[in-house]
Amino acid sequence: MNDLRGPKIVIQNYRNKTGYKRRMGFRADLTRVKITAITTK
Repeated sequence: MNDLRGPKIVIQNYRNKTGYKRRMGFRADLTRVKITAITTK
């Protein structure tokens, strides 16, 4: 299994006529799983 990070998502908040701006980034934690076999009964 591998732990890796997803692509960066940029979140921007803006309110008109108030001088309010906020910028924030987010990257989700992902896990890569390798399937080696599938068995059926």
